[in-house]
Amino acid sequence: MRARHPGRVPVVVVDLALAVGTAVLLVVNIVVGHDRGAAPPGPVTYVTSVLIAVPLLVRRRYPLGVLLACAVLLFAFYSWSPNAGLGPTVPLAVALYTCAEYGRLRWSLAVSAFYVGAGIFVLVVKQHAAVLGVLSDFSQEGSLLVAICLLGDAVRSRRGWAAEIRKRLREAAAAAEAQRERETVRRVAEERVRIARELHDILAHTISALTIQARVIADGLRDDGPPRVRTAAEAILATSREAMAEVRATVGLLRAADETTAATSAPLPGVDQVEALLATARATGLEAYVRTEGTPVALPATVALAVYRIAQESLTNVVRHAGARAATVTVRYLPDAVEVQIDDDGHGPSGASRPSGFGLLGIRERAAVLGGSAVTRAGPHGGFQVLAHLPLGEQPGTDPQPIYADPQADPPM
Repeated sequence: MRARHPGRVPVVVVDLALAVGTAVLLVVNIVVGHDRGAAPPGPVTYVTSVLIAVPLLVRRRYPLGVLLACAVLLFAFYSWSPNAGLGPTVPLAVALYTCAEYGRLRWSLAVSAFYVGAGIFVLVVKQHAAVLGVLSDFSQEGSLLVAICLLGDAVRSRRGWAAEIRKRLREAAAAAEAQRERETVRRVAEERVRIARELHDILAHTISALTIQARVIADGLRDDGPPRVRTAAEAILATSREAMAEVRATVGLLRAADETTAATSAPLPGVDQVEALLATARATGLEAYVRTEGTPVALPATVALAVYRIAQESLTNVVRHAGARAATVTVRYLPDAVEVQIDDDGHGPSGASRPSGFGLLGIRERAAVLGGSAVTRAGPHGGFQVLAHLPLGEQPGTDPQPIYADPQADPPM
């Protein structure tokens, strides 16, 4: 269906106006011809002349058929009224123009040549008219017919040229947009490399400093020194090594140019590394345990990383703020999701020492990004509980589940 343009006359109205105008001109030409001495027209002459204009109503749908129909009806008109004084230009003008405009120039010129030749033949051979006079009249008539055909073909060529220009403009715009997208991707990649370098420089320096200090403490202790201090120093060394490995892996992902490069980077931590987190927590004197429910399955990398980070942040909060003696990390495998739950026996969310950073907010955001949910609340038997529900696989377009499922849940930190 063609789109309507404001202020443009509908094509149906235009075709109707052309058909009516052609019929009126034909009748007027017949009347004027009679006044100039032509044979008196009868009812059949007027009816036939009007019928010539009827096919013009469908000229856009059947341009060649309309031209042939008008030519046949004009031939019938000349058969009934050979002396009506009507030339072929007026009855055939619109049909010839339309046929040429729709790419049938040869047909338009052929019909024009036929009527010019037939008219000369009839007047010269049948009616014995003066040759020079007939040629003079029909040269003008033929010139008009040819001009009408060429005008239709010129309009067709102009529209084709305009369509080609519009096509090239669209292609140029699409190419420019693609170039802008490529430039954006290139700049993002450059920015990622810059961020990766800065992260590596800053974190590597800090972690290396911590490692050196911990090594100095461990080496400076005598064999009969406090065992807890030595254990803490060794835990710092182990944690520093793990942190450095994670930094290298994360920075490698940022600097990866494609998935192949990313796949060759060091693997990010996941569920298998939760036990190492518990070992670090135990070094501080916390009784830490891990429990698995359900049948373990291979998790997507993003989900496995989220499980590890949530457990890491939760255990950090337990050690720093909960005042707990024990903590349990439960990894629960469901048919279409995995849950990680951290429970402790500390003073709970109403205690004096509550998390004051962005750790809990980070837990909720990690779960929400994966289309899941995270709840932080008082434990069913006291203490504090963190429960994160993470769907397996990506769920684009899915609204995250409510973050606060408990009326007494902690506000974002």
